[in-house]
Amino acid sequence: MIIVLTKLVLLGKINIKKREMYSKAKQHDLTNPHVVNCSQELDILLNKYQEIQRIQDKCYNLYRSSY
Repeated sequence: MIIVLTKLVLLGKINIKKREMYSKAKQHDLTNPHVVNCSQELDILLNKYQEIQRIQDKCYNLYRSSY
């Protein structure tokens, strides 16, 4: 249950960061430090989400293989 809540919180943060990045990209060049920084922050959030997904999949596979 905690993993599901954590994933939902991360998805919310990912969507907010995406919108922020799109907004900054419209205002500035894509190589602008503000846009690049925002993109890097989004990458960190996405990596965290993927790591949680990997852990969840591993747990599910272990559970499934025990039956």
